[in-house]
Order: sequence, then C-alpha cells, then structure tokens
Amino acid sequence: MAKRDIALIIHDGVQALDVAGPLDVFSTANMFVADGDGYNCLLIGEGKSPVRTSNGMLLMAHLSFDEACRPFHTVLVAGGPALPDAAADDATSEWLRRWGNRAERYGSICTGAFALVMRVARRRTAATHWQSAGKLAAMFRPLGSSTIASTSAMIG
Repeated sequence: MAKRDIALIIHDGVQALDVAGPLDVFSTANMFVADGDGYNCLLIGEGKSPVRTSNGMLLMAHLSFDEACRPFHTVLVAGGPALPDAAADDATSEWLRRWGNRAERYGSICTGAFALVMRVARRRTAATHWQSAGKLAAMFRPLGSSTIASTSAMIG
C-alpha cells in the first residue's frame, strides 16, 4: 500500500478537536504500517491564511482549494459549532462538488456533515452530533434519504 493522501477541509469556526482528532488517528495508524505506507494528511482551506477555530486557536491550511485541484484518497470535512446554522460557503461547496466525489471515500467529522450533505452525499446515510441530528435529517430527507444516524457518547 502506498501513502494515501487525506484531505481534511478546515474553515473559520472549525472545531479544533474535529481537526486534531483525525490527524492523531491517522498519525497513530502510520506507526503500525511499513515505511512508505500509511497516510499523508493535508489541511485544505479556502486560502492559506490562518483560520480561527471555535476556541480561538489559529490553524493554517497546507493547501488552498486552488492548489488542491486533484483527487484525494479520502476527503473529510471537519465540523464546527456554527456549521448547522451557517450559510453554505461557496468556495468549500465548489471544491467539494468538484473533488469530493472523486475521492475513494469521503466523510465528515461531527457537524461537518452539514457542509458535505448538500454537495456530495446525496442519497446516502449521514451522521452528525446528536444535538444536530434532527436538523440534518430535515435537510437531508428531501435529497433522497430516509435514514439519518446520530452519534453520541455516554460518560460515566
């Protein structure tokens, strides 16, 4: 297996955990495969200027959408607390329409599903944070899906 390129889409207001978590998972997976195999994770954004996360931390994309015009093995969209109520971002939407469907696999982290559903994942099952599942279901059903999954965690 050669290195697989992972595109992780970031945006203003992204949840830092939705970026750091997947990066840590792929980084850890790389420790268990042969040299030259594994995953190459790239943060992709509208530009390469710093993006402010929901907790105020700044992140910078490795590549802008204009520089990332190629298929990736995996495309993931990171979520953020404001994403369920945000208007569609034209640059992100266009990039996902053009390149998301060309990925071998695509998905989202938490509320990143709101950016992904309208652009790539029509007639699919979608999952998001349990607090936003009802809103995603209302948005998603008219696109051809009758199933919506929610995620939650029990603590204690």
